Amino acid sequence: MAVQQGFEYEKNAIALLNLKGFSDGIFAGASHARPDITLVVRKQLAGCELKMSPTAGGSLVIKAYANKLPHWQLGNINDGETEKLFLADLVTRSGAAAEINEKWSAPVYNVADRSPEWEKEMLKTPLRKRYDTDLKTCPDVKLKLDAKSMSDYYNLKKTHYINIGTHGFYLLGDRDPLKLNERMKKLGQLLIPRFEDKATLTARIRCQSKGVTKAAAAEKSKGTIGAQGYQFTFTLEFGMTSANSSHYNIAPIDGKSVDIIKSKLNTKCFN
Repeated sequence: MAVQQGFEYEKNAIALLNLKGFSDGIFAGASHARPDITLVVRKQLAGCELKMSPTAGGSLVIKAYANKLPHWQLGNINDGETEKLFLADLVTRSGAAAEINEKWSAPVYNVADRSPEWEKEMLKTPLRKRYDTDLKTCPDVKLKLDAKSMSDYYNLKKTHYINIGTHGFYLLGDRDPLKLNERMKKLGQLLIPRFEDKATLTARIRCQSKGVTKAAAAEKSKGTIGAQGYQFTFTLEFGMTSANSSHYNIAPIDGKSVDIIKSKLNTKCFN
């Protein structure tokens, strides 16, 4: 539901900004090959991330191995997967890798090094019970990070702006390819704040449901193990107070609905 709402918010934002000539009108959807929205200002294009409210911003799957040390490792990442490589490095630099291998030392059901023998044993325990057990074995681990890490992550995706529906429009890092603040400064207007100056960032490592109920029903029906319905993830989660809201908001919402509140729209930084 949350993912679908996110897509609807993107569509609404793109439709409105396209009418004003500030978007290329293309909906990215689930594509990771392009930013959520491409801004168009004075014939210049730049990527912008869209968030309904403070939430997650980048994640990586962590895998459990029964017959490898350390038991918790990252999966294989290709050289071209720049963003994943960045997050993988962050897992190590933040101390997350060491933390989970210390705190999640007990064996888990959902392992990456599976075998026919493993599957036979797993089928003796219903998937829902396996998930509940792994959830208790692997309680959430949270680590504070520098908010700049999230800006750096999106910069790798050639995205230098972010609009948070409930809080407004920000720069991601120091680059301003549309030269918005340069123009605002000349006009004596308020500058667009940097995201990392206003937000807090946390790394959340957890056992995450990804359709457990559906996977459990499929397993019971077929008598074989397919999708586990849950995974272990390292996720960037950011927070922001209302006091740190930006003066500008290119797609404002109230956090309860994905409908754009036109009376609170402020795109003066594009003019």
